[in-house]
Amino acid sequence: MDISPLVKSLLIAALLDVSVGMMLGYLVEGVWGVILLGLLNGFGFVILLGMGLFLGDTITLALMILGGGLAWYVVGAVLSRRQGAKVLALLWVGFVAVFLTGHLLNGWRGVLTLTVPVVAAYWLSFLKAAQRTLPTSTAWQQLQTVKSVLTFTLGRNYPYYYVQHGEIEERVPGDVSRSFIAGPGIVLSDPTSAVAIWNGYHVRDVSPPGLTFTGLMEVVREVFDLRPQVHADTLHTRTRDGIEIKVGFSVTCRLDAGAAQAALGQTFPYRREAAFKATHAQTVQAAEGEGEDSESLKLRWDELALLRGKQTLNDILMQYTFDDLCAPFDEERAPRSEINKKWRQALQEAVAPLGIQITGAGFGDLMPVDPVALTARIENWRVKWAKETLVALGKSEAEAMRLLDAARMEARTGLLKRVSEQFEGLEITPERLSANMIAMRFVGLVEEMLGDQAVQRTLPSEVMETLHYIRASVSTTPLEEEGAEDVEP
Repeated sequence: MDISPLVKSLLIAALLDVSVGMMLGYLVEGVWGVILLGLLNGFGFVILLGMGLFLGDTITLALMILGGGLAWYVVGAVLSRRQGAKVLALLWVGFVAVFLTGHLLNGWRGVLTLTVPVVAAYWLSFLKAAQRTLPTSTAWQQLQTVKSVLTFTLGRNYPYYYVQHGEIEERVPGDVSRSFIAGPGIVLSDPTSAVAIWNGYHVRDVSPPGLTFTGLMEVVREVFDLRPQVHADTLHTRTRDGIEIKVGFSVTCRLDAGAAQAALGQTFPYRREAAFKATHAQTVQAAEGEGEDSESLKLRWDELALLRGKQTLNDILMQYTFDDLCAPFDEERAPRSEINKKWRQALQEAVAPLGIQITGAGFGDLMPVDPVALTARIENWRVKWAKETLVALGKSEAEAMRLLDAARMEARTGLLKRVSEQFEGLEITPERLSANMIAMRFVGLVEEMLGDQAVQRTLPSEVMETLHYIRASVSTTPLEEEGAEDVEP
């Protein structure tokens, strides 16, 4: 039996189509994809070859165009409804058009020289372009990129996400429950973000900034903003003596990165084990308020740092009285620095098991909630300080009097000593000494002691006038004893 030119062309097209189908099947589903698409394509062409042998070229070509298109439309509809049906039907129509062009031009030789190169060039170009749709860095990522393009074209993709500055946005929806010819999902994050991938049982991985692919039943559990996070809140608590106070505070934290710091041109540093700890540390907190049912509240990792900061600061402040917080009677104490040091140490110890690193913490003014309490405390401090002031003034005045008496006694003793020394140096018998002479000597010594200009500026002006008056009075008084000789002072 002679083989018609159409059958020869169909044999070449069958080999080409089965090869392309097996290649695409391997890309989307591995070995099972090779088997499935290889069998589907091979079975279809076996039917066409049989019809070409027994029914003629016209019926075979009509069945190839209409029947093949309908068959692939049904397969696409089963896979992903309308989108997959349209794509597969259009691909088949395009393949048939190229096949017919080559066959009509030169039979099986046209198929071999035109159809095969065109189809090969088309799929090679498609695969090359698909690899460039995402910023890949490894061969495995390139393979996943091609698979994601194929499954997206068929409508069998998993969700695609974009993460920027710790915020996640779903760009393309998808169904993570599909297991055959489906996926992968895509997570593309900026240099400041990392993501935790959850597979339904546990955290599979904490992916660094960049490109990440997700698989069956995998979703993004947590997004980490790797930049330092700043949170602020207000704490209401009571001091040890029962005074209700409020204080604003802030906590700055990041995922534990040790001593590593951000550098230009690199992603923000972090430790993967710290990210795992932070993911598993998401806790359930009971809703506050009496008589209310417990309500589950999921906290982000950085919100846990704020919660621990509030708890540790509250524990420390409750150990102080209100006066201790202000330390108004102890000049050597700095209670704010003391409390802040204790707080930062306690806070770092509290969040270290959660994979969090504290980079800064501070609080504002410690103010009573009730203004009356502040007024009362100020009045109490005023009374105490007034008492302390009086005691201090009394001690100062007593000390000043003691020093003044000592200075007077020392000056008096020195003056008498100098007068005595001067009279001892004179060759005058006691009988010839007179009161007038002694007075003149005394006035001269006093004037000599007060001759310093600095000393005169500290004395009242009446002192020097009194000395001049005494000297004038003594010099004009007659000698008490006849025959006494004048002695110059």
